[in-house]
Amino acid sequence: MAILESHFSCPTQQVRIEPTEKSFREAICRAQMGQYEGFLEVGGGSGMDTAKVARLFDTYRNRQLIDFIPEPIGLGEHISRPLSGSEVTGNAIFYFSSENSKCSISSQALCPSLAIVDPINTFQMPRNVAIFTGLGVLCRALEAYTALPHDMRSPTPSDPRYRPMDQGSSPMSDMAIVQT
Repeated sequence: MAILESHFSCPTQQVRIEPTEKSFREAICRAQMGQYEGFLEVGGGSGMDTAKVARLFDTYRNRQLIDFIPEPIGLGEHISRPLSGSEVTGNAIFYFSSENSKCSISSQALCPSLAIVDPINTFQMPRNVAIFTGLGVLCRALEAYTALPHDMRSPTPSDPRYRPMDQGSSPMSDMAIVQT
C-alpha cells in the first residue's frame, strides 16, 4: 500500500497491528477508488483482516462498515454476493473504538478461494518471530478455552441474534478449539 499511497486521496494510516474502524475505513476508501481484480496480502492476521474488508467493499461499493457489523452494534446485514477473502476463516476482526468493543464482520463469503499456509516457513523466520507466532496461536486457543459461555454473559441478550458470534464461548467457538 505504501507504494500506491501517493495515488490516493484517502487519509493514510497504513495497516495497523490491531485494526480499528479508522484503518478499515482507509482500506475501504482505497479499495473503492480503484478497479482491482484481486487483493493479495502477505503476512499476519491483521493484514489479512484488512484485505478481507477491502475486498468486501470493493464488491459492495455503496455500503458502509456499520452495515456488516453484527447486531446490536451494527445492522448485521448478510453478505450475499460471492467474493473471496484471505486466510482460512470467514472473520475480519477489528477494534471499534467509538463502541469500545472488539467486533468482527463474519461470513462464509470471506473465506478464501485459495490460501497458502506453509508451516515450514517458520523454519526460515527469525527465531523471535517464530516464537511470537506460536505464542499468538497459544493465546487465541487459551482465550477460546477460558471464555465465559455466551449464555452467562451479563447482560444476556434477549435473543441470540443480538450477541456478536465471536464473543463468549459457544458451540461454534468450541469447535475452533478442537481445530487449533
